[in-house]
Amino acid sequence: MDKMRTSLRINTSEKSSSDFHVTRTLDLEYLNGNRIQEKRNIFFELHTDAPTAPLPTLNYAVLAVLFSAMKSGRTIVVDGPVSRRFLENIEEFQQVFASWTPERYRVVDIVAQKEVDDLPEERKDAAVCAFSGGVDASFTVYRHLFKRPGKFHQNLRTAVLVHGWDIAVEQSEAFKRATDASRRMLDGTGIGIATMRTNGRKLLPRWSQNFGAGLGSILHQFAGNHDCGLIGSDEPYSDLVLPLGSNPISNPLMSSGSFRILTDGCRCTRSEKIAHIADWQRATDNIRVCWEGPTTGANCCKCEKCIRTIMNFRALGVSRPGAFPADVRDEQIRGMRALSPVQLTFMTDILRTARKNGVQGTWVGEVEELVRRHNTQKAS
Repeated sequence: MDKMRTSLRINTSEKSSSDFHVTRTLDLEYLNGNRIQEKRNIFFELHTDAPTAPLPTLNYAVLAVLFSAMKSGRTIVVDGPVSRRFLENIEEFQQVFASWTPERYRVVDIVAQKEVDDLPEERKDAAVCAFSGGVDASFTVYRHLFKRPGKFHQNLRTAVLVHGWDIAVEQSEAFKRATDASRRMLDGTGIGIATMRTNGRKLLPRWSQNFGAGLGSILHQFAGNHDCGLIGSDEPYSDLVLPLGSNPISNPLMSSGSFRILTDGCRCTRSEKIAHIADWQRATDNIRVCWEGPTTGANCCKCEKCIRTIMNFRALGVSRPGAFPADVRDEQIRGMRALSPVQLTFMTDILRTARKNGVQGTWVGEVEELVRRHNTQKAS
């Protein structure tokens, strides 16, 4: 069978209104042979605090469409240069997800107009991180800003917020609230804030398994003046839940020869991350974990993620931070139902941390019963 019979062709364009504002567009053609079956358009609107350097490759475009192509079995055809090292890594990246979910994804060919060697001529010594304002992202900033814990630290120069992931592209006011909180957190740190507005999520057919590639597509758009992209970890090494879109196995396989992508923070549980940032008041006053509350861009103190984050602080014996205007009631914990495996891992961490710190209260009993009930259901 001709591998080019069904393909996904990427035509790219770029325009700049200034060095600080760039719009990149992917015009996508879904083909059967030479016949166009469907057309789609993906945009990336980038606003930065510092001038944006030209991109050496179109690696980002491949990641933006990769899972759509893997789902339909289409060869990806790119109208410009792609890194040879990146293509080698992405072949292995595809193998990972095709092995985890063979019923959903298959490995596809990627044909670039030109394959280039992109080994760095000189180190830029600049990192960019995906930044939502949540616990994982805030810990990544804390770790590289204050150079603790551990010895591996990057010169973090940019934090990028994505408008179109957890906050819909139409919700401008909500994204402004989230961005304002992030600016208050990072003010005076020397870390610049960039925002990326995109409709790219619609090309990610299964968000929980595809969002890592989406973040990789965003981070690669900073490869002109950065040499490392950091994605905050979701779970620690001790409690990895797979398959998940962002993880320490597949994330590094989105790297090229001159731009590494790394998972950051797997050495720490969520409670350990919060223990580190608890003394950084700018973080605790402005942290944002909520994505489903009625006031998008702020913490609702009612959803599962808000509830467990407040309990993370409680389990450490730390006062409720200013970013959460209301406390958690026992009946809210009691009413939690149908936790996912990842959420159950987080609840178990909270219970373990509370016991370790000698924290007591009726709420601890509620968490214990919640964990017991879900473990029983899982075993049955």
